[in-house]
Amino acid sequence: FVWGGGGGEAEGWEAEGGEAASPFHAHFEGVPEEWERDSSEVAYMLDRIARAGPEEKVINSLLYWLLDSWHRAIGHGETVVAYAPEPFLLRRQGAAARLSGELAATGRLVELCASCGAYDEEGLCVVTEDDVGDRMLLQVKQIETTATLMASIRSACAESCPVVLSQYDALLRSPQLSLSTLERVEFDALGAMLDLEGSFVASRAEAVRSALLEWRNPELLFRYYDDNRQDERMAPLIRRWLRAIFQLSGETLREIRRASAANRRHLDMFSEEVLERWYAEDCPGTSQTKTLFMVGEDAGSCLRVISSEGSRYNKALMGYVLQSHVRVLVVTDNVGRVMARSVIRLLLRSDTREPVIFADPMFFTLGFSYELQAELLYQARALQEHMGVPVVHACSVLAAPPEPGSCPEGGYVRRVTELDYDVVWVELLECDGVAPYTYSEELPYDELLQQHTAGVLTRTAEQPQLVIAVLPRSDSPSADRYARERQGLTGWTIVPEKPRDDAGGTRTNNHRSYFGPATAEPPPDSLPEGFVAPALDG
Repeated sequence: FVWGGGGGEAEGWEAEGGEAASPFHAHFEGVPEEWERDSSEVAYMLDRIARAGPEEKVINSLLYWLLDSWHRAIGHGETVVAYAPEPFLLRRQGAAARLSGELAATGRLVELCASCGAYDEEGLCVVTEDDVGDRMLLQVKQIETTATLMASIRSACAESCPVVLSQYDALLRSPQLSLSTLERVEFDALGAMLDLEGSFVASRAEAVRSALLEWRNPELLFRYYDDNRQDERMAPLIRRWLRAIFQLSGETLREIRRASAANRRHLDMFSEEVLERWYAEDCPGTSQTKTLFMVGEDAGSCLRVISSEGSRYNKALMGYVLQSHVRVLVVTDNVGRVMARSVIRLLLRSDTREPVIFADPMFFTLGFSYELQAELLYQARALQEHMGVPVVHACSVLAAPPEPGSCPEGGYVRRVTELDYDVVWVELLECDGVAPYTYSEELPYDELLQQHTAGVLTRTAEQPQLVIAVLPRSDSPSADRYARERQGLTGWTIVPEKPRDDAGGTRTNNHRSYFGPATAEPPPDSLPEGFVAPALDG
């Protein structure tokens, strides 16, 4: 990583005489000798990072951040049409200069971590205890978050935040750059983004540092804001969320999730007993916002933060993160990365107006695994027993009420007779919520039998109620056919081909009802290395 103090355009790809010229030459000449770094210092930096968080894959995170920063710089202000021919992005007017400037800036920041405090007699870097552990991890996260934060500010409020941007640009070109001076600019930048005074943010320095350490990839928080800042409904909601994360407001995350007026309009549909069990510490699954925010990132799904789709899908994440009727059944490794998961929601049946817990499809980060499947099945059975509320999935059939022909006030069903099917559909409802969007997974017969609308769902003031899923009722003439045709085709219904023996392998799962009797047993011992049970917060 190299720092360059130059500026100016670097558009020429051809030098005099036709020889190829580097488009980055202007930024990388004339580097002061005192700022040159031997390559061994970078190696020591990587070693310290790896030793500080051997299980966190911090080096991967650092590389991920760098590549994303460079790609965003190249594409700034560009309109890219899918499948467009030449010119490639880097060959467009101004792209090379933008990339070289971003290389210089990120290189200068990474240099802070590469600097060595002391050398031994052979000239090798001496690594002390202070150079590893939480301090090292905080340094890496600080440079990632500061750069991402400044990129967001440059895009969102360049005209209204000129002072903090000029301070940051000047600091990158100054020999006085240090982690402490960078942190001061970071506090000013965070204040500018969240409509707060930088001095106030600095007064909460310990809370901010603590949050940076607790979040596995805190830079994604600001990347997410940048993707959604043009949405007039999302931007203030995300700022409210960020203030709570960094303890910069009088509101906690729990208060947003449980006490927001819009969230209460859904939660008030359930009895206090049901909500107490849902919020209990021993309720299976987790409601940790850190886990809910990363469900797309870890699985590489459409809900991931860094995506070629921008905010098209990930804007629905707030429907998970900021609404307390949403939890997730999850298997994580020992640093919290999601290995397998199913998002679960406490919803209202449209016919009986009774509670039901709907489980989304299982997602597996590294491919389907019978052992991971068994763990999620076990958690689902435990959840159903804990809650005393049915836990269902896309292949389930809802029990008909004792008097099938009657519905309480406000209750309703939809009957569809098409393609030799005769189905009574029951909608599973999210009555309201603080998030303007949420996500609903595709169901088996969305198109053929008018089951429901999948994808990103939009809530409006006129229509606050959203249909998260639709399932057949047991008094439907085609109910058995519906369940039979989906058997074995989803993570919830796949049955191992052979029984598990003492030496390992798979385990028998005679699927019945929702999850099958085998799920009442403890899961197998062959879970992923480093598996830890998810944190069960309220």
